[in-house]
Parts: sequence; C-alpha cells; structure tokens
Amino acid sequence: MDNNTIILSHSEEAAEAMISLLGKSGMMKLEQDGIKITPEGVTQSHYTKHGIYQEPVSNFLITGIEQHNTISSDKTKYEISMTVVNTGTNGQKTAKICASKLSNPKWIIEMLGPKYQCYVYKVLKSVIDILVANATTQMLCTCAGWGSNDYYIAGNVIIGNHPEDTIPHECLTGISFVCNAVSKNDTEKEDGINQITTLFKCTSSFQIKIMFLTTLLTIMTSLFRRNYLSIVPNFTIVLVGASGTGKTTVMKALFSFYSKLSRLDMSMGFTKAAFYKLAEVIKDHPLWLDDLVSGDDSIICETVNSVLRAAGNSGSSRVTANGKSSVESLVFMTMEVVPDTLPRSSVDRMLVVEIEKDEVNFDITKQFFDKNVRMTYSRAINDIISYIIEQNPDKVATSIYKSFIENRQKLHINPDTKGCSDRHLEDYAWILAANHFFIEYHKNSIPMGEDHSNDNLFNYVVKELKEEAIEMKVTMPEYMFSCKIVECIGKFQARKLAEELKPGSYGFHDEDYFFITEMSLNRILSDLGLSQNKSRLLKQLRTLGILVPEIGRGLKYRLFGENRKLIVYRFSKENINNFISAINNETDCPLTEEQYVTDKEDFNDNK
Repeated sequence: MDNNTIILSHSEEAAEAMISLLGKSGMMKLEQDGIKITPEGVTQSHYTKHGIYQEPVSNFLITGIEQHNTISSDKTKYEISMTVVNTGTNGQKTAKICASKLSNPKWIIEMLGPKYQCYVYKVLKSVIDILVANATTQMLCTCAGWGSNDYYIAGNVIIGNHPEDTIPHECLTGISFVCNAVSKNDTEKEDGINQITTLFKCTSSFQIKIMFLTTLLTIMTSLFRRNYLSIVPNFTIVLVGASGTGKTTVMKALFSFYSKLSRLDMSMGFTKAAFYKLAEVIKDHPLWLDDLVSGDDSIICETVNSVLRAAGNSGSSRVTANGKSSVESLVFMTMEVVPDTLPRSSVDRMLVVEIEKDEVNFDITKQFFDKNVRMTYSRAINDIISYIIEQNPDKVATSIYKSFIENRQKLHINPDTKGCSDRHLEDYAWILAANHFFIEYHKNSIPMGEDHSNDNLFNYVVKELKEEAIEMKVTMPEYMFSCKIVECIGKFQARKLAEELKPGSYGFHDEDYFFITEMSLNRILSDLGLSQNKSRLLKQLRTLGILVPEIGRGLKYRLFGENRKLIVYRFSKENINNFISAINNETDCPLTEEQYVTDKEDFNDNK
C-alpha cells in the first residue's frame, strides 16, 4: 500500500492522517476559510453576534488518496481512489471515482453508503481539491494491446517503453502473458526461436503455422486499422475436425504463451451479449470461441453469422453492443463441421483449417503444458513485440501491407488459383505477408517438419486455393443440377405424341432436349438441397443456355401431344454437355461416361 494511505481505527488518528495529507500549506489555506479537521469530521467556523459557530461539513475523514491516470488505448481516464474513515463508527471504506464526478455529492451515497454524510459539499470539495493536488499519482495501463508506438499491454505485462510511473493493471479482459520480460541475451532469444519451431511440429502440415501467423496479425490488428490501410486482415480462423481430433489441444498449445486468455466455451451455449461484451474490451489479442457444437444447423449458422458480422468485417456492419465498430481483434473458432446451409457470404469471411487426428502430434502438444516451455514460448512472443517496437509499429504494419499487396498479386496471376474466392485469396496473402515478416525477424526461414521454406508455404497456399476453386465449381448449383439430370437420364421417357407420362418418370426427352415436369424438377432440387434457390438457379441456367424456355412463356415450355398440353421446363442436351465438359476441364476432372448425354439406342428406349 502507498505511504499516503494509512489504515486507522480511531477518529483521532484519522484526523492526524488527514492533516498530514493536506500539508502545512493546505492547512493554512483551509484555516483562512475557517475549515478545520477534527476527530468528529470536517467543520467550518462561522462568526456570529453570539460567537463562533462550528458548522459540521462531514462526518468522515479522508485518510488516503491516490490519483490514477488510467491509460486505455490512446486515451487517459482520471480516477481518484480515496480511503475514508467514518468518525462515528470508525468504519473504513475505499472509494474509486472518476475525477469528473467529484463535482457532484452523489458519489458519497453511491460509493460509501448512507452512514457517510456530507452537509456542505462545497466546503468538502475545496478540501478534496487540495488532497488531489498533493495525491500520489499512478499511471495504470488497463487496456490490452498497443497503447502507442512505444509499448504493448497484455494484462499485467507491459512490453516496451511505457510512460514513467506506469504500472501494469490486471484488467477486465482476463488477459496476461506467462512471461513479463524479453530475452536478456542471444541464447534466450535462440531458445525462444527453437520453441516456436517446435510448436510448428504439433501438426504434420501447415495448420498450426497458419494459425500462428494469424496470431501475429492479431497482435497488430489496431496498427493496421489506425494507419487507414485500404484493406486490413479481417478474417476468422475456423479449425474444423471431428470430435477427438485434438482441436482444443492444438489451440491450447498455440495460445500457451498466455497465462490468462479470454475464451468462450461454445458447448455451454452462446449469447450475443456475452460475445459483444468480450469483443468490446479485447484489443490486439485473439478472441477464442471453442467447441461450437449443436444438433441444429440453424443455431450454428446464427451463431457464426453473429461472430462474423462483429469481427469478420472492416466496415460499418462490424458493430458491438454499444453500436460502435470496435472489435480490434481476430477471432479463432473450433467446430466439428461447417454447416452446408451457411451462406456463401459467411463462408467467404472464414478461413477454414481442417485437421484430422493422425495429423496432430500429441507428444509435442503436451510439452506446451509445461511451465518452463510456456515461459520460453511467451518470452519469444515478447521478443517479437519488442522487435516491432524497435522497428516502429506503424512502419512494420505498412511494410506487412506492402508484402500483402505483392503476395496477393502473385496469387492472383497464378493459373491454379483461378476461380477461388477473392476474399480467401486475400486472407492467404495476409498470412504469407506475416510469414515474410516472421522470416525477416529471424533472418532466415524457420524449419517446420522436413522442409517448410517460404516457397513451400506459398505452394501449400496455392494448393489450398486450387482445391477450393475446384470445390466451388463442382458445388455450383448449375453444375450439380446438370450432372443430376444426366445421371437420371434413365428416368426420362422418349418423346412420343401418343404416350402418357408414366408414374416415376421425370419427363420426356428427344434428340436435343430434356422436358421436365414441375413436380419432377422440385424433387430433383430437393434431393440436391437447392429448393430455396430455385428461382435464381433457373435464371442462371437460362443465362447459360441450358434452360430453353418458350418465347413469351417466362421460364417454361408448352409440350403438345395428342389431345393434351403439358407445361414443362426444357433443357438443352448439347449445352448441358458443353457446360459439364468446361467445368471438368477447368478442374482437371475427366468427363465420365455417366456425365455425358448420348443418343445411343438404349437411352432412347423407354426404360
């Protein structure tokens, strides 16, 4: 406890302590106004024709006072901490109040309770003003992340050159590092590098390295945004794997440099209020949402969309509970499977990292539960942050951004990434830029497994984007529908004017077209899970020339027979063939016999 705060049990001692805090000059000023500090409280003398009248001002005395300049981001909040003794009960309380609220006496009842009375607050306020002027001042860093270009805060740890008299303060975010210092020599720094190298071996592929590089981007989130860069990292990492594959274990190893890290256990339920409350105070640290499971895909979709809207955007829709776009971090989520019903716009905001049990080295992940290993790993993170401070954080952010632009261009012109999501291409470009920064920091490529150079990471990214492009094409509703029609060709009757449509038939076909009834079309779309997108799909098929409606009939076609008229949808066999062939050529998938519409005799027969 500070020397200016004295624990007292008697009002006489309390009066002496308060007089000591006011000092000689303070007491002289008070005496000029007739104000006295007595064992009964603060009083003021008034001269009347009947003599001197001692008016009570308060029934309590202030025996300790500190001024806390609470640093939050680039702002400073002034707070007064006072130790107060009730002269009647000898009770003692400590009140912390924002300096701006001292102008109103309401704080006395709110902070101290009804037993603490003030009768003339104007007089008491003049006493408090003198005490505040003499008070010990403490600078408290309460906001996580970058306070300025000179220091970085992780709960009770401050890295860098913080203002004089600044002390770390355990903030409400529940965040702190295991280690509160940087490496003292090259040996300790090399040990940290080796520990990160070991971390990369927790998975047999690049999964944990991608998440580690994203963590580096997370640490610099506010740096990118405060430099008004046209594009900033704004994706959400989603680690996907079946139950028991080691998702949570891998995440705990990744974040083991934290002694405290705010984590929402999604298996216990999810509320927007809880997420937004956490998101408002987290800055430049990862937000971890673990174990998103539910038997209802609609609940998962709602949860994921809420998270992505808050943290996956850099625009006006990235809002929190108080309506401000203040999520200054990146989100990490774990789930067993990404729901098929999740909108494409949401999928684009996620960078999915898939993992299987045989890809996790549990012997290595267990090492990161050891106290000494965590200490070394945490010190290595501190070294990286210290390096950013030395190089000037704003310049580092700008340099990484330039590297992002270069990598985005390299990926864009690569023929293997054609057709992939533009947002995912940018996400990987950020990760490659972070890797370039990481390699520059260590002055050489960090080995991971047998051979994981920067080029290898780039090749891995290209491979992932190529697979995504293929998946996007083969899961296109137009492609899925066209393949389904061809696969079900046996369910179409050869077109004969006198023949009725038989039960179970999808419709008719001739040399050039398929003719599908409304009921059969709905059945096919239902089997493919495309019922909700029926209107958009049919319009797209018409644009591709696959759906050939009758002029003036909207999307449909009138099929005439003997004494009957059937309203159907008409699809071109030739254009279906050409479309499937084009997609298969782009994805290097050979056209199978089942995917090709033929005019062989057996297909023309009524089956």
